[in-house]
Amino acid sequence: MSYMSYDSNLVIGSACIAVIICYVAISLEQLIFTQHTPRLQKIILCLSGMVFGFAIWAMHFVGMLACDLPQGYSFDLTLTVISYIIAALASTFAIWLTTQETLPIVRLILGGLLMGLGISGMHYIGMLGLTIPNQQVDYDAILVMLSVIIAISGSGLSFWLAFKYKNSFNHKMLYKIAVSIMIALSIVGMHYIGMAAATISSVHDHHFGSQLHEGQASLILVSAFCVAILERRLEERSLQLLQANKELEDLALQDNLTKLPNRLFLVEYTDALFLDYKDIPSKIAFIYIDLDRFKSVNDAFGHHIGDELLVKLAQRLYPLLKDGQRLTRIGGDEFILILEDSNRNEAEAIAELFLQKIQDGFQISGKEINISASIGIVFFPDHGQNLQDLLINADSAMMQSKEQGRNTFSVYSSSLDQQHQSRSQSKLINDLYKAVEEQQFILFYQPKFTADYQICGVEALIRWKHPTLGLLAPSMFIDGAEQTGLIIRMGYWALEKACKQIQEWEDKKYAFGPIAVNLSAVQFEHKHLIETLEKLIQKYHVKNAMHHIDDSIQTFEKLRNLGIRLAIDDFGTGHSSFLYLKDLPVDELKIDREFIRNLCEGSKEQIILESIIHLAIRLGLVVTAEGVETEQQAQILKRLGCQQLQGYLLGMPLPVDRLETNYNELAAQVAQRRTFAIISHPDAGKTTMTEKLLLWGKAIQVAGMVKSRKSDRSATSDWMEMEKERGISITTSVMQFPYKNHVINLLDTPGHEDFSEDTYRTLTAVDSALMVIDGAKGVEERTIKLMEVCRMRDTPIISFVNKMDREIREPLELLDEIENVLKIRCVPITWPLGMGRDFAGVYNIIENKLYVYKAGFGSTITDIEIRDGYDYPDIREKVGDLAFASFEESLELVQMANDPLDPAEFLAGRQTPVLFGTALGNFAVDHVLNAFIQWAPQPKAHPTHERTVEATEEGFSGFVFKIQANMDPKHRDRIAFMRICSGKYEKGLKMNHVRIGKDVRISDALTFLAGEREQLEEAWPGDIIGLHNHGTIQIGDTFTSGEKLHFTGIPHFAPEMFRRVRLKDPLKSKQLQKGLKELSEEGATQVFMPQINNDLIVGAVGVLQFDVVAYRLKEEYKVDCIYEPVNINTVRWVSCDDEKKFNEFKKKAHDQLSVDGGGHLTYLAPSRVNLQLMQERYPDIQFRSTREH
Repeated sequence: MSYMSYDSNLVIGSACIAVIICYVAISLEQLIFTQHTPRLQKIILCLSGMVFGFAIWAMHFVGMLACDLPQGYSFDLTLTVISYIIAALASTFAIWLTTQETLPIVRLILGGLLMGLGISGMHYIGMLGLTIPNQQVDYDAILVMLSVIIAISGSGLSFWLAFKYKNSFNHKMLYKIAVSIMIALSIVGMHYIGMAAATISSVHDHHFGSQLHEGQASLILVSAFCVAILERRLEERSLQLLQANKELEDLALQDNLTKLPNRLFLVEYTDALFLDYKDIPSKIAFIYIDLDRFKSVNDAFGHHIGDELLVKLAQRLYPLLKDGQRLTRIGGDEFILILEDSNRNEAEAIAELFLQKIQDGFQISGKEINISASIGIVFFPDHGQNLQDLLINADSAMMQSKEQGRNTFSVYSSSLDQQHQSRSQSKLINDLYKAVEEQQFILFYQPKFTADYQICGVEALIRWKHPTLGLLAPSMFIDGAEQTGLIIRMGYWALEKACKQIQEWEDKKYAFGPIAVNLSAVQFEHKHLIETLEKLIQKYHVKNAMHHIDDSIQTFEKLRNLGIRLAIDDFGTGHSSFLYLKDLPVDELKIDREFIRNLCEGSKEQIILESIIHLAIRLGLVVTAEGVETEQQAQILKRLGCQQLQGYLLGMPLPVDRLETNYNELAAQVAQRRTFAIISHPDAGKTTMTEKLLLWGKAIQVAGMVKSRKSDRSATSDWMEMEKERGISITTSVMQFPYKNHVINLLDTPGHEDFSEDTYRTLTAVDSALMVIDGAKGVEERTIKLMEVCRMRDTPIISFVNKMDREIREPLELLDEIENVLKIRCVPITWPLGMGRDFAGVYNIIENKLYVYKAGFGSTITDIEIRDGYDYPDIREKVGDLAFASFEESLELVQMANDPLDPAEFLAGRQTPVLFGTALGNFAVDHVLNAFIQWAPQPKAHPTHERTVEATEEGFSGFVFKIQANMDPKHRDRIAFMRICSGKYEKGLKMNHVRIGKDVRISDALTFLAGEREQLEEAWPGDIIGLHNHGTIQIGDTFTSGEKLHFTGIPHFAPEMFRRVRLKDPLKSKQLQKGLKELSEEGATQVFMPQINNDLIVGAVGVLQFDVVAYRLKEEYKVDCIYEPVNINTVRWVSCDDEKKFNEFKKKAHDQLSVDGGGHLTYLAPSRVNLQLMQERYPDIQFRSTREH
């Protein structure tokens, strides 16, 4: 008998191998949690299991090499392979069990057990394959069991940690290393404990392998028993859960008496059914069955007999149903039969069959009971678009059957409405008494908007939550309420609810404006109206309310004395007339929706409305138009001078909780956002400033400035490899980060002049801009051009004079230059004290505080020393007496000569607050962020061809201003950057892609930090989100929640330089065409395909763009290309309204025509003279130097 010895180096090596391979396997396992594609999850699962199996297997055999075995040993190949298969399969199933959405204890134990048995099984099967001449391996049973326990417990603990921290982002690598070490220790511990349990002895000493076989047999039996028990428990729990869910579903959707589907089932089933049949010409029949004189059965025989009758009736009718037919019980003796894909003949035949079966009679408790039914038939969509309308019309048809003598059926027709209107109204009036007693009402609130789409108030609209008919609109019960006098109690209820809501909104600081409550003429005749209103106003501390009333001058005067504003509702209809405008002390005129319904250009309604609005304005009244449902109606009304709009186009009536959620959350999110870009001349410090802004926003931990190819760090905002190499920005980077309870959306624009078009489009997506000025060089050429673009859009500008830690020009001289060259008035907020090595800090003129500068902290955030005033001995000593005196003199001059900052002038782009600091030294960068929070506008309105879109509108809208291909070269993806202009994005939001007229559901929108990105759950106006572009999205495309809008001001410019592209490898022409097309979609370059040949022409604004295209073709598309000169001076997009003349032009100019990447016809002019001649020769042809997207 002999024990084994080990080579310590190989033992350590085996453990390291286990850790490394387990780390790979853990990394793969983590991918399972982040993937949502089932096929990809299965692939990763199998790979992870195979890698885990290899870790176990490799560690085992390296460990065997470390063991000093007798001479002549060998391994059986079959058992060796089987041992790996066992390890891989057990690992795969264990990972599958522990990577589900939840991890209950039973599944965790089962996963650890499987993994532990896989490790143990691999070891002992592998040991079975060990052959030593004239020797056998015996085992200590206790150590064998100990090794198995170590494998199982270590595996279970590792799986628990992996699941618990699956979504952790902090110290992710350390966490994966820890889990890898733990599971590797399980494998290593099991192996060497198992080896310690083994002894090698002569075959003559014992029966060969007897103990091994007994131990393994015991182990297998115990393991199988444990697995069986756990599997049985898991199966029982799953069955119990399924059974419980089924019982709950049956209880909720099934009638307890007849076991037929109930009303709740009918509502859910028809909702799904209507969607399926929305675009299908087939019809759905609804057969309303009402038993005749069923009350008499209950009265004569008792309710238990009535119940038994309903059960037997259901049992008799249910077997008659076929596929596509559903029978439901919706009330005491009322049933609904649904026939899918039906017609009138089939519905009438089935109704006749049901009538026969019902009148056959029933034997119940020895009694023969005869009964009949009346049936009404309606069809979707002919007789109603929703369940409520269908049931009302089916009831009318059923009542027609009862009038015809019962035991018959009727098909609904519109003529039945007039015959049964009074009867239905009587039934509703009876129900209304109970509704008033039980307060079955709810107030919905519909917002009112100013002409520029800002909320200016809400109108309270009553709804009746009828117990059987559902939610009823006022038109169905208000007349009855007035006839019975119930309107008075309902009116007081609505007034109290509205006053209470005003108080709640005031306490929450919600700015919905006044609430309008409609009161009827009957209400004004009630003697307690004024008294009740006074009590409500005092009870709820209502300061201002606006109630819309249309009667009683004396009552009006009393109400006005209470501070209540008054309006004439539904003007132009009913009792409202022009005479009231003369006598009534009203504040507002509401135009009835009947004048709006058919409003269009040149209509009679437009002429009438023009007169009403003009008259009301002359009388000093606010004019509100209700029922605005189209954009054309809104535009006409605004043009006529209507001040307020109300209708489904702008906002639907909503319960108070949804109103608060939709509007106040949206307003709060909009107010938190600041979206701005940085503009500057190259080398003014723009990229460094971007880094430091991110540092202050805690988006990065350490900032580094790019200066050359050999720099150790590259800027976070410069994500493209070429940018990192050259140290310049040549693409627009998008970054979002939080700062002081605000959300900052920062767009780092290309600083190089060759990328002005990309910069222009970027500036359409921001609400303000930061202008960085080099303190040593002042205003430079690129800054001038960028300011011209900003001036075109009146973009508010905050200025930052950079590089104060170097020798710069005099601050007063810089301000003069900014004002004279850039034509914008400067308002210094801070003033520098010293410069270069003597730079001591900046003095905040508004706060009267000195911010002291300390060098050497440019890459991190440190506490800044702040002092009151500025006159301190150490400061004088640092800057010198002469410089300090110059500071005081210039400061006094600035304070005397400059106007204070005017917010209106700043927002109009005519004033700019000026800050001083050093981005490299990370000093005063936080002043910039504070300035944007304090003064920069929140997301602003954006113009479209149709109207102006406000950021606080509920409906979603946004436009694409940039497309970037291959942000992740591994995936060859294309991302469309979209600026959200209004509404809220939520994961899974359904949007309308306006240009192609297609609805798309977006579930994978992205947010960015330069090249890094992650999926979004929600986004708000001002945010920049990324959409995966599969070739359907173009720059300038609009996405909305349904409205047809086209945002303006996103043009293509005619290129100024052109090159013909040639391939080094002709076999890669397809890759070249794809690459050029995708890169041209980004907008920085354009591609043209002449009609005369197969050339590919690239057009650009500057030479650097050609370098970028060649570089990206090589790096991202693996295409090497060369450029050749081409005889093109400029291009123009051509079009013509006269098709005949256009065809003649295309025939004559064929050799100079081409198609751009977007499929638009262009003219390639060899010279400016040629272009001028063609324009003179073809005056009807439009030659455009820009093209709107």
